[in-house]
Amino acid sequence: MTDDELTTLTEEIDRTRADLAASVTQLSEKFDVKAQVSSRFHRATQSAAPAIELARRNRTVLLAGAAALLAVTLIARRDRGGKA
Repeated sequence: MTDDELTTLTEEIDRTRADLAASVTQLSEKFDVKAQVSSRFHRATQSAAPAIELARRNRTVLLAGAAALLAVTLIARRDRGGKA
């Protein structure tokens, strides 16, 4: 085996090791359930934050909507004879 072939083989082995290390890292991240749950919880709270802030600023509208929903529900139950 020549020096060039040995160098090429060594470089290929190094690339293979790096690829394998990257694959192992990706798999460990994929199967880290705690980190996935934490990440999804963080994304959910971030996406819900604007809606929560809007509800806080518009409590009157929110309460009126809830009251209207309750009224519609009670009327619908009454019309069905009180059956759910």
